[in-house]
Amino acid sequence: MSRKKISFPYPFSKNGRNGKVYKTKAGIFKTHFIFAQKTYQNTFSTFEKAVEHLETEFLKLDADSSNAQSQFPLSRSRKDYWELEQRLKLESEGASLLAAVDFFLTFHKKKSFKPSTVAHVIEEFLKSSEANGTKKMQLRTLKRHCGHFSRSFSLRQIHTIEAQEIAKWLSSRRDKKTGELWAATTKRNTRGSLVNLAAFAESVLKAIPHTGEQTEFEKVPSPKTSFETEVEIFKPEELQKLLVAATDTNVEILPIIILGGLLGLRPYEAHGEEVDRPKLTWEAFDWEEGYLHILHQKVRTKRTRSIPLNTAVIKWLQPFKELKGIIWKWKTAHDGRYSALRDHAGVRAIDDGLRHSYASYRIKILSGDLAALAEEMGNSPDQITKHYKRGVSLAAATSWFGVYPPNGYNQKIRAALKSRKLL
Repeated sequence: MSRKKISFPYPFSKNGRNGKVYKTKAGIFKTHFIFAQKTYQNTFSTFEKAVEHLETEFLKLDADSSNAQSQFPLSRSRKDYWELEQRLKLESEGASLLAAVDFFLTFHKKKSFKPSTVAHVIEEFLKSSEANGTKKMQLRTLKRHCGHFSRSFSLRQIHTIEAQEIAKWLSSRRDKKTGELWAATTKRNTRGSLVNLAAFAESVLKAIPHTGEQTEFEKVPSPKTSFETEVEIFKPEELQKLLVAATDTNVEILPIIILGGLLGLRPYEAHGEEVDRPKLTWEAFDWEEGYLHILHQKVRTKRTRSIPLNTAVIKWLQPFKELKGIIWKWKTAHDGRYSALRDHAGVRAIDDGLRHSYASYRIKILSGDLAALAEEMGNSPDQITKHYKRGVSLAAATSWFGVYPPNGYNQKIRAALKSRKLL
């Protein structure tokens, strides 16, 4: 061998076994090969000795009959497999025989790969999620996220969809009502649901070949916000418009507006739709002591909390004081009714706007007492700081909790409740 033609690492092969010779900065030659998933290395003073060592070691391995013992014993000579390996390297840009076998088993073995459409995978995914006890609110979210994706990819086989397609789809989604591009949070949450969908497709339905690598859905970068946007809240006059509109057109939703805007309840705590806990009842109001007692309504804890009834709450709920039982009797009506009410009142849509407005105005009334506000809202002080708007004036806070019913309100509500046979 001419030293001038040698480049390192130098590959050395013998009857299908492969090794390499490396040259260190100190002029030492290092051998390297793998056998039975174990690495073998040695060092030599000359290149010739290193090559000779590899050849000797490979011959020893071939001479030892125990090395042929395998779950899948060779049925042909090692020379045949070595020639196949060389052909693959020559015609397939360096592919190995092992890689070719893995590819074949992954993509052609019917028992481990069953192509399915996105629509079918989503249907089975939602059935499985429900059967395995997924919470109603989580299931609803999965249906919404998967529904968005299905409208664009329902007839595609899920294993054919690439990461760049998913990323482009996410970046182009717009809110149907506003026409605005999805917020980073919406994109991130939707991506999370789709990653779970793909995991189900791969592990359960075998609709995505298992390669040991990330699925195309996992490869999509998770959208991140460069800064945290300020919380958006309603103005006192918008709350007034909502309550007056409810008085005129939808008496049943009026207590839900009060619970969110003037008592700070989460939407699902107020209406109780699609949650796995008892719905809020009128018996939770202690009219004599002036408190609303919330029992076991938070998702992650069962802590009871008591919220003081301010004057505005008492005035607005006065006609409802005789009612008993569940406050909101419907299963899936809230979002539609609330949206229609906002449109009727000419009030903008704000995600969780009533609760965030309560926190923003209430912290001002409490002179910045985070612990007291956290107790009322059922959150930690750290979480509360993320859910209220800074810079709200005391005058605005006083106006928010000073939104009172118009003249003749009590008589109007009682008449409406009687007509509905609620009184």
